[in-house]
Amino acid sequence: MQTTRVRFSQFWWYMTLTLVSGILIAHGLGIQWLRVLPPKPRFSIFDRNYVGSYTRGSADHYLFRFGLFGMGEKIRRGDILLLGTSHTELGLSAAQLGSSLITSYGRPLRVFNLGLERGEGISFFRDILELNNTRDKILIADLYNGFGTKVSDYAQQARQADVLGAYIEVIQIWTDFVRDWILDGLLPHLTMVNDPAAPHISMTRFLNHTVIRSWKTGDLLEIWTPLDGAIYHGISAKFSCPFVLAQPERPSQDYSVAFQGAFPSQFLSKHNIHPVFTLLPFPKYDPRWASVQASSLGYPFIAIDPIGLRMLNGDHLNAEGRTLASMHLAQGLLAISNLTSAVKYSESYSDNPSP
Repeated sequence: MQTTRVRFSQFWWYMTLTLVSGILIAHGLGIQWLRVLPPKPRFSIFDRNYVGSYTRGSADHYLFRFGLFGMGEKIRRGDILLLGTSHTELGLSAAQLGSSLITSYGRPLRVFNLGLERGEGISFFRDILELNNTRDKILIADLYNGFGTKVSDYAQQARQADVLGAYIEVIQIWTDFVRDWILDGLLPHLTMVNDPAAPHISMTRFLNHTVIRSWKTGDLLEIWTPLDGAIYHGISAKFSCPFVLAQPERPSQDYSVAFQGAFPSQFLSKHNIHPVFTLLPFPKYDPRWASVQASSLGYPFIAIDPIGLRMLNGDHLNAEGRTLASMHLAQGLLAISNLTSAVKYSESYSDNPSP
């Protein structure tokens, strides 16, 4: 009996030693593997930026809709709001537009980028403006709209939340990112893959696809991916491709119907809101269709010249393309007579508003 106990004890001792050795070897190999991957994104709680979306979902949808953490004040203080999908989020710079457009008060216009991922529908932006008591604004709306009168799953989730729930969702998204940011580079992320044919352990990074935006303007600052690192500023030729026009493809959804449903003329007049339309170039875009849509609504349309634009991927501009597109848009806005006189400017403006 004593011999059996000794053998049993030795068996578990050897099993434990083997398991620990295996983990240490895997850890060592994982650390070597991590060293050859791109560095994780720069992050500090003192930076004037924030994580707009991470694996759990989109913080932006909650931040903008409920005006959390001072976002509502930024939206209300803005002279111009940029509306649209990820095309707007990646393709226009609020900071550049603001500095390009000088008011009669001798200051730049305050511009805020409300572009949202997931091909967000226009009606969700009505939520944002209404819940944040927004008035006296110029709206620059990109005519790309994948959902028509509907909204994305992210928007549906945000609509189902109350203010407390929205805070909890945003904090959970940010907590996930901070946890993964701390662990990334210290440990490999080992996951058991239950493949019936060949079960195995998969080794990945803790950090996942991350979108980082500016607190002050809502502008996209960086897109980070585990294998390629920071991709938005086109350091790699892989993410800086020339614009190539394909056969134009008109959307199945009528944008004018969706916009009128979300922003009827009575609402725009009551809140002193003045729309201006554009269509950021992507391979299958149709500027003629866009011009007709804007004309049917009775609002100005600014075409953006696609020559020289650089693309991050098939549909989105990268940082270099954004600079050129924003320049074209600013020139178009300056050509609209008395446009800025439509906005009532705040006398309390500061060149360095709080983040």
